[in-house]
Amino acid sequence: MKAKENENAKKHYTSEDKNLMDVLIQSLICRWKKDVIKGKVRAPGKLTGEVFEKWVYSELRKRLGEAVSKKERVSLKFGGECRWEADMVYSDGSPKVAIEVKMYFDLQYNLMGKGLLDYSDCKWVFISFHKAGEAAGAMLKQISREYANRFLYVCVVEHPSHALREAADFIRG
Repeated sequence: MKAKENENAKKHYTSEDKNLMDVLIQSLICRWKKDVIKGKVRAPGKLTGEVFEKWVYSELRKRLGEAVSKKERVSLKFGGECRWEADMVYSDGSPKVAIEVKMYFDLQYNLMGKGLLDYSDCKWVFISFHKAGEAAGAMLKQISREYANRFLYVCVVEHPSHALREAADFIRG
């Protein structure tokens, strides 16, 4: 099954996908050289996530313009005032769209996402680099069904141009 999925992904992998991933890879190498190799940081894991988030931010700004901002707080309805700091927010319309970017989306992030949807008026987009595992993927599908017009999950590893385009289209509304 995995071999067939890989073949399908290769068939649909475009030159735009290759260019997008080349930019991400060069950004990663540059950051690793700057911080890991020079001994400023012991492990590249956190840096990898930061570089990926910055890359997604840059690509979404190209597609959506300056309405995408970093690290903005969105209100949650817990009876009192509570604000969540989203990785990115698109606020060129109503409702706001909160964007969470992670290397992996596991069950913990899915539970977080469900709570954020339950207690906010925002639309939410989850963007990951790696494909969600089986259990997390099943939960994401359930959340997508329950919040069809308010939630989108995309993974960029197999077809980055399509994933980013799908995210931008959903965000635009």
